[in-house]
Amino acid sequence: MLFDTVPALKNIVKLSSRFGRLVLPLHVMLWITLILFLTFFSSYADDHKAEDKQSQILLNYAEKIIANDLTSEYSLKITRSRLVKMRGHLLESEKVHLNKVKNLTDQIEAMDSPILDDEIMSDQLRELRESLKSDLARESFPLAFSRSARERAEQAIDKIDSLLLEKFKSKLLSKSPSPLYLFSWNSTISELSVIGQEIVGHASESVSNLGNSTTGEIMVPLFFLVLGFVFFWLRKFFNKEMEDRVDSMNTKKLESIFSVLKNLNQLIPAVIGYMMICHGLKLTGVFGEFSGLFFDYALRIILSLVLGRWLILSLAAQSIQVGHLFSFTKEKEKKVVKLVSQLALSFSAILFVEMIHKGFNLSETSQINLYFPIVIVSALALFYLSRIIKSAENYESFAKRSTIFPKIFGKSILVLTILIPAFTALGYVEASLYILRGIILSLAVICGAYVGYRVFAVIIKVFSTRDHLEDGGTFYKLFSSLIALFIGSIAVILVSLIWGLGINNLQDIWFRINEGVQLGDSRITPSGLIKFLIIFILGYIITRFLQGILKERILPSTNLDAGGKGALLSGLGYIGYFLAGILALSSTGLDLSSLAILAGALSVGLGFGMQTIVSNFVSGIIMLIERPIKEGDWIEVSGYSGTVKTISVRSTHLQTFNKATAIIPNSAIISSSVLNWMHDDVEGRVSVPIEVAYGTDPDLVKRLLLEIANENSKVLDDPEPVVLLRGFGESALKFELRAFITEKFSLNVQSELNFEVLKVFNEYDIEIPYPKRDLNVRIEPTELSQSTILEKKEL
Repeated sequence: MLFDTVPALKNIVKLSSRFGRLVLPLHVMLWITLILFLTFFSSYADDHKAEDKQSQILLNYAEKIIANDLTSEYSLKITRSRLVKMRGHLLESEKVHLNKVKNLTDQIEAMDSPILDDEIMSDQLRELRESLKSDLARESFPLAFSRSARERAEQAIDKIDSLLLEKFKSKLLSKSPSPLYLFSWNSTISELSVIGQEIVGHASESVSNLGNSTTGEIMVPLFFLVLGFVFFWLRKFFNKEMEDRVDSMNTKKLESIFSVLKNLNQLIPAVIGYMMICHGLKLTGVFGEFSGLFFDYALRIILSLVLGRWLILSLAAQSIQVGHLFSFTKEKEKKVVKLVSQLALSFSAILFVEMIHKGFNLSETSQINLYFPIVIVSALALFYLSRIIKSAENYESFAKRSTIFPKIFGKSILVLTILIPAFTALGYVEASLYILRGIILSLAVICGAYVGYRVFAVIIKVFSTRDHLEDGGTFYKLFSSLIALFIGSIAVILVSLIWGLGINNLQDIWFRINEGVQLGDSRITPSGLIKFLIIFILGYIITRFLQGILKERILPSTNLDAGGKGALLSGLGYIGYFLAGILALSSTGLDLSSLAILAGALSVGLGFGMQTIVSNFVSGIIMLIERPIKEGDWIEVSGYSGTVKTISVRSTHLQTFNKATAIIPNSAIISSSVLNWMHDDVEGRVSVPIEVAYGTDPDLVKRLLLEIANENSKVLDDPEPVVLLRGFGESALKFELRAFITEKFSLNVQSELNFEVLKVFNEYDIEIPYPKRDLNVRIEPTELSQSTILEKKEL
């Protein structure tokens, strides 16, 4: 019975029989809760069973179409997309059930402790353990099913990818009749004539039906047509206004703003205007059932031409400065614009042939014949475009900045302009079109990414500076780098899609990234990394905030010196960063005990290789706690002497007397002798030696020296200064003035006392003697006569 299996209900029944009506309302509420729970559980179980059944059906269908050789490429792609979606749901379900199984396993392991022997275990505890085991068995099946179904989905996706790749290869390498066979052009001309007559017929019928349309049916397309022409008028109006504004701008900032607007005005109004016009013509149904197809492709063709012209004007035209890359003369600029327009027109012609084939099912021979001249024109345009770009005035500087791209671009274009027409002439039209589309669209994406980056860079620079734009500052450099990374990533994805990487492949890559990396019993995922970064950054901000409060409000009211304040701030920073790192790691779900074991294992190996670094780190911690030196002390260590500027974890920075910085490892300070001139106090002593001439009153000298010392503000009164008679020199009496001063270094005080002594001695005519020598010269007569003879010989 239910009461026998659920211990809580059994207790309620006992209480009900014991206290009667007192627990009756509680009894009723418990029954209602139990009924609602069972209803929800049964519905959840039904939904879970339905999901399992749908997964089985999809997996069986996928295996069936994989085994069928006649399955279309479209069916394979649709099935693969559904499998990818199902795989994501299975992974989420697996995570949920895995957490439940792990929780139940931990509870059972806790109850299986050796202390809780079966002989001393109560019936209630034994029933709870059996209930947990039954729950574990019930949750293990969905987990096993999710893993099994996900593995089957992975295998099916891999097989579909292999089939799609084989179909792509066979399509790309398929050989068609050569367009050089001239007699095949008769059938192509006839087929195009029939298609043209059919299009004219549909158009005539649709135009005749327009007379039967109501006013409302006519006004809606007319509204979009008028709106499109309004955008073209606005483009012309804004272009003229901005040209006048740019010429009259006094500041470079406003000039840059209007230059960006002028660049965007070349694109945005034209795109919106053409979209409105094409949509309005589509609503008219002028081509009957083909109106939707024709005007959708017409919009693509027009946008190709507009985007191509906008890109080349942004990159090469002197009139548009934002996004400018190459510098040409006026004549070469026109040639470049003309070549890019031809390339865009060739791409539009490819789209036009695709439209005709979709609407009227062109024969293979007609497709090849129509594509052949387009391929020839495109190859020639690419060749001449590469040649004229190399003749740009700033091409050499561009090639120096980017050495790889010019070489690859020049050589690849030269090779492809030969291969593409050759492939088409031999009948490999699909391969030629694949390469040609890839080149044109890749160039468009790369150029568009560059122009877009330059536009955003100018906008960021305008808003990050005040008056001038010479230097955007740190914010501009950082934000522009992030924008470049974002735009570059999008460009890489688009280029990959152009060259055959499908949306499904991107979904697979994103799925693998979201799946994360298994590390022991935990899994590192992008969401976990983002959570780690957010928590660590918050911890860093909080630590810096607390350091600011401690530095600005609390420490100034204490009696600590600068070194003690610095030690407290550094200690708070280390603790805060350590706690932020621990909390951030815990938020990712990593088992910190396994990390501790890993850290212990690594410490053995890293202890030898990082012995010096660890020694400096430990020494830095000891210095912060013991404080044998502090910031502002003058010390002598390892042959250097100077003021302690900073004490970091690894080293201590000294500023020498010559304003040089000596970086001393902390281990050298701890392990060697250090002379700290300012360890206990900052008081020092000065000694001034003085000599006076013999005959000077010594008592007067003593009194004058003591007065000079007492009048100096840096000389201490206690202990009192003293004057000593140190001895008798060859020409002077040797006195010495000794005094304790308020600063450790006595050079400045000694200089002040020397100046004052010289001034006072001059007032009292006290002589400061200098050494005197008596020199007796004896000249013999013979030496005098010899010197006279030598002088005569020289003459």
